[in-house]
Amino acid sequence: MNWPYYVARDEGWFAAAGIEVVEAIYPTTEDAVAALLAGDLEVAHVIPDREPPRPLRVVARVLDRPTYRLFGRPGRVGVSTLDSGDGPLVRLLLRHLGVNGDLVPSDGPEARVAALLAGRIDATMVTEPFTFTLEDAGVPMLGDLRRALPDFPFALCVVRGAGPPELETYLGVLRRARERLWDPAAAVVLAAATGCTQATAERVRLFYLRDGHLGRFEP
Repeated sequence: MNWPYYVARDEGWFAAAGIEVVEAIYPTTEDAVAALLAGDLEVAHVIPDREPPRPLRVVARVLDRPTYRLFGRPGRVGVSTLDSGDGPLVRLLLRHLGVNGDLVPSDGPEARVAALLAGRIDATMVTEPFTFTLEDAGVPMLGDLRRALPDFPFALCVVRGAGPPELETYLGVLRRARERLWDPAAAVVLAAATGCTQATAERVRLFYLRDGHLGRFEP
C-alpha cells in the first residue's frame, strides 16, 4: 500500500521538496493511531479497521479498494492481530462467505504465508505480492475482500488536527509519485525498496493500475 511513498522516497522527491521524512514502523493500526494521538507521529498510513478517533482526521486515500484475499481452506486462519488490522476484516470476509474459521495470531504476512505452506495453519488473508506466492504454489483462493467491501478505502493517510505544516507538500509529492507508477521503470525502484524481484514488483504494479486500486491522495 506504500508504493507511491517508496517511489517518492527513493527517487529523492521528498528531499527535493524540503521535507525530512523519518520512518517508523508499527505492527498494527492501533499502535500507529496511539502514536499519532501521543504526538510521536505527524502522519500515518494505516488500514482503517475503524473510524479514527478525534482529533485524528483522514486527509487522503492511499488505496481506494481492498487488496486482501483469503487463501487456503476453512479451519485455522492465521492473522497478524485478533482485534485490529486484518483480524476484524477476516471475520467480516468469513461471514460474507458463510465459512467458519478459528483466528490464530501468526505474525506478519511473510510468516503467515510460510506457516500456510508448511501446514501449520489452514488459511490466511494477505495482499500483494504474497498473494502471488500462494497462487504460484497452487493454494486455492477462498475469498476476495473486494467482493465483501467493494468501496472500502483500504489504506488512508491520517493526521492529528491540522497536521504538520508540510502536509500539503507531502501529499503533492505522493500524488506525483502515484503518476510515476504508470512508468514500467518504476518496478526497478519498487523491487529495490521492498526486496522482491523485479518481475514480482511489475506484477504488483500492474495489479494496482489495472484494477483501479490506487487512491489519488485526496480525502
